[in-house]
Amino acid sequence: MNRFEPSSIEEAIAKLGSSDLNEQNAAGSFLYEWFNNPIFFESAFFLLQNSNSIKTRQVAAISLSNAIIDRWNSIPEGVQNSIRFYLLNRIPTNDTPQELIITFNRIIVIIALYEFPQKWNTFFTDFLNVDPSSPHFLRSMCIISQYLSEVEDCNFLTHERLIQLESIIFSFKDQLLHICNLLMNVTETAEIGINILMNLLRWGEISEILTEPLFLLLLTKNLIEEQTAKITIDCLSVAFFDRFDIGPIFDRISISLVNAFSSLQRQTEYSIGFITKFLRKYICFLEAQCFPLEMQADSLSQLIAILFHKKTPSNPFSLVSSDYINQVRKLFECTLIQMPDETYVDDFWLLWRDIARKIFCAVNGSAKQSMCLELIRPILPILYVKTSEFLPDIIQSGCITNPDTATFFEFLVRSFPMEMIHFISSQSLTPALVYTAGFLKCKEDRAKQFINEFSTHLRNLPPHFYEALLFFYSRVSLVLQPQHFNEFIQLCSVCLMSQNPSFQFAASNALYVSFNIVPQRIEPNDILSHVQNFAISLSDKAIVRFLKLASYMTNVLNFDYTSLSMTVLSILGQRTEVALESIVEMANSAREKCFLFFHPLWKPLFELIEANIGFEDLIFKALAAGSIHSKYADIHDQIITLMQLVFNNLSLKDNLFEYFAIVRQYHPEYDSFYPQLEELIRRSEPSVQMFYLISQFSPVSFDMEMIISKILEGSKCIAPDLSKEALQCARSLLNSFVSSEKLSGYFYLYRRVFLKAAVSCLMDTVHHSGFSKQSMLINDIFVMSENLGDTTYLNEFVEEMKSAITETKPETTPVVTPGVTPEITPEFFISIASHLNANKACRVEFKEALRDLLIVLRKATPYQMRSFFEEETKNELNEKQFSREEQIMMMNDGDELPMDAMQALTLET
Repeated sequence: MNRFEPSSIEEAIAKLGSSDLNEQNAAGSFLYEWFNNPIFFESAFFLLQNSNSIKTRQVAAISLSNAIIDRWNSIPEGVQNSIRFYLLNRIPTNDTPQELIITFNRIIVIIALYEFPQKWNTFFTDFLNVDPSSPHFLRSMCIISQYLSEVEDCNFLTHERLIQLESIIFSFKDQLLHICNLLMNVTETAEIGINILMNLLRWGEISEILTEPLFLLLLTKNLIEEQTAKITIDCLSVAFFDRFDIGPIFDRISISLVNAFSSLQRQTEYSIGFITKFLRKYICFLEAQCFPLEMQADSLSQLIAILFHKKTPSNPFSLVSSDYINQVRKLFECTLIQMPDETYVDDFWLLWRDIARKIFCAVNGSAKQSMCLELIRPILPILYVKTSEFLPDIIQSGCITNPDTATFFEFLVRSFPMEMIHFISSQSLTPALVYTAGFLKCKEDRAKQFINEFSTHLRNLPPHFYEALLFFYSRVSLVLQPQHFNEFIQLCSVCLMSQNPSFQFAASNALYVSFNIVPQRIEPNDILSHVQNFAISLSDKAIVRFLKLASYMTNVLNFDYTSLSMTVLSILGQRTEVALESIVEMANSAREKCFLFFHPLWKPLFELIEANIGFEDLIFKALAAGSIHSKYADIHDQIITLMQLVFNNLSLKDNLFEYFAIVRQYHPEYDSFYPQLEELIRRSEPSVQMFYLISQFSPVSFDMEMIISKILEGSKCIAPDLSKEALQCARSLLNSFVSSEKLSGYFYLYRRVFLKAAVSCLMDTVHHSGFSKQSMLINDIFVMSENLGDTTYLNEFVEEMKSAITETKPETTPVVTPGVTPEITPEFFISIASHLNANKACRVEFKEALRDLLIVLRKATPYQMRSFFEEETKNELNEKQFSREEQIMMMNDGDELPMDAMQALTLET
């Protein structure tokens, strides 16, 4: 009897929503078996046609779409035709759920991805030529739109196949643009048209795609309608970011864009995010556009060449009106409307960091940056107010979470010290204002005077000011008058003795910052005499920072470490995790005096290891911190003891491997433990930490045969991290071999072994998550071998590929279509090897080519397999695509300009 009767499948689908977890799991297991059963396509198609349950039909449709991606070319042609015919002739009714219609459309699209144009040459025209008055028009346009999106996002077709499809689609450009115009003029269908336009923009020159009527339609209709505003901004992002063909039309279209965004009645997080990224990328051009006569011709030509890869002999910008300049300023104001959303907060602070840096250059005499200052000067009062309001969300417990924020305020205050003082003195007192005052520079006499005047207003403020006060006092402690510094110390004491964890950490951090600035002003006894009590009463985060301060203070003032070590030991039993984290920080602060601090800790830490209480990772991390900052001769005996502990308890071996891998980077003397480590490796199963250790030590010091066997054993493990680390270790070994003439013999000896391991993992779907490491190892072998003048690696690769395909699972073995697919012959593998070899110079292209190979072998699509035999066509397509990818890789935005160019354009001091 067939287990997978329609009624049984429907029952299992219904049970997926059961409240009984066991019933849910059983239903899921049953459906998984059904999905992988040979009768799946027929039964899923039957349910799709005949079930009365919407849920059953939806599950069947989704499962069918996934199966078509994996197995379309292996199902009978009759079933293929039936599925296609049913979906194409199925007319959705009003009661058909939208989710089901979308899934039906996606199945049609997936089939077309495989068959158009070779087996279904009318697919595109069938839908594209539907009359707009037809009831089928809207669904046809949805399918066209989804097809373009799938081509852009597809991860189951080869690179060459996708470029081929893009090229074919683009041949219908004029007709598609006409359809975009029709769809975008109607609110209800505009989203479909914008999506089509967005994908065309990804594949074609912007000057060919973004015609003036379409651009104005986007800005004057779609952008201002709530229903289409977000996808319009997505489309404009494709048009303006991550591309370099916008230069010839930038002057024309930027004016309309600036006008549209500055005139929006309501700015959203999407529009502000776009404005922020637009300003960040094109700020130099906007400056030149607003003040074209002030920019030197050579600087402008250089700017254009960098941003757009285009040389311009003369100034391409026409004079703009004062209204336009005000609109550009309005865009800068728009970025300050609200606290930056998480989707663009990094771009926001990068934008204003760069502006503040340019302004600082301008006020210090740089003519090249004067345009930015002219542009921003009228909105400086707003800038002061809004950015200061953002500070409480950026500074947490006294720590600035975004370094670009700190850089922005540093440059802003240095550019306008008196203006900032005036701003602070003119505002009502708030925590945000106190934070802002903390950025004032203490070197100017007027600033010193103001800081102390300002401090007189900070007495007896409520608790919600405490964290801001601690931030302010700690950063200006150098110039605080004695009475104000005493108020700072008193506030720290109040916060440390409070029950508020945030106050406790903020106070600990403020004292640490202040001591770094003016160690002579803090009385050591005020800190060290309270260490014992605070070690018990402070929150976890606060005590770690407070003990770090105590250790740093003890080091700087050359005090005895004994009492501090005893304090840590006193909490080791009750607050073990916190004590261990504190030891790490204290060891780093003790630096060259770490041996004195750590001397009383070795034995208790060893006892803690023996107690087996579950903090082994932290214990070994603490031991590593102590060892890094101690002389090898001073702790040799302790290392011997540690080694013995691990040999007595091999469950700790990975901790020891990691310990030695970390410490060895600082102390080559640890090489003397090679014999013990080799013995431990021999007695251990492969692990991530073992391979990390081998990569850090000189490989030839170990028994090489044993190391190779461990790497091969690790590469076969199904644990993804272990397999990937084994391959990474193999790369490290090969690099070691080729970097020394004495070791080059090992490269020839073990290259084939590692090549076999990488190919074996590559062809086994269990190891799919390690693809990047597999690709890098094979790529390294190709490049290293050629550099050594050895070309036999290609033959070795071919042999290993043949062997792997013979030995691996059926789903990895190519399916040959007689008369269509090239035979899987030795010549086929030679073509593959040559294809990869041609791309070995670029790691990204090599990885892409290897990915295509896997798709060919696992999906067995004939048009993909043939791509290895059409080198001329492939090379032409690759050249076109590489041109686009190379540009995108070279620069994503203004912050990633080449450094020398950035210095010339924006960083001059």
